[in-house]
Amino acid sequence: MQVRSRIESILDYAEARGLRRGENPAAWRGNLAHLLPAPGRLRLVKHHAALPPADMPDMLRRLSKREGVAPPALVLIALTVCRVGEALGATWAEIDLTHNVWTIPAARTKAGRVHSVPLSTQAVALLRTLRPTRDRVANHGGNVATMAIFPGMHRGRSLSPSALARAWRLAGGGKTTVHGMRSAFRDWCGEQGEDRQLAELSLAHKQGDATEQAYARSDLLARRRKLMQRWADALDRRR
Repeated sequence: MQVRSRIESILDYAEARGLRRGENPAAWRGNLAHLLPAPGRLRLVKHHAALPPADMPDMLRRLSKREGVAPPALVLIALTVCRVGEALGATWAEIDLTHNVWTIPAARTKAGRVHSVPLSTQAVALLRTLRPTRDRVANHGGNVATMAIFPGMHRGRSLSPSALARAWRLAGGGKTTVHGMRSAFRDWCGEQGEDRQLAELSLAHKQGDATEQAYARSDLLARRRKLMQRWADALDRRR
């Protein structure tokens, strides 16, 4: 945009000096604005650095040996391939350990719609170990449902993304990112020949155009449950 603006100024100067005539081809308003996307809509796509799927089991093994709130949060993200914000904002009211489903409300999802996450046996076992103690429940007013699964240092607040990133680095994450675990899952699905639609639904990605989305109302929970169990088993078996 700066280059275009500079060219426009140069051509305007040339016209003022009588060196050229006619419309300024570099003008934005009434000209290039109708042909090019607005500058504010342009952004550089930067992909999150991710661990290769084969390295994920060792990473989870290292995380399982570390203390604190952040390591189990990272393990749950790996097992459910949810987004960081979805994990950090999770409360016990969203978890159904009877039917082994984590229901993320629409207000907390990127797509703006409810996302049901089937919980593998490993994810269920992890969540059971995280159930709050009686003392903590009492300090919270006796309401387990509204309690954050991953509480932060300050009362009433959840764990912060920076705390997750720090735990990831300390466990040997290097230059890769927490969000990159979703990419590792997608790569694994490709390597294993898993169904693309199931993989995308597991990542809560929108698929197809508006018409296709309007008709694709099933979340294929039963089939996704099998996929997420295979993913968890692959991580656990190698560990």
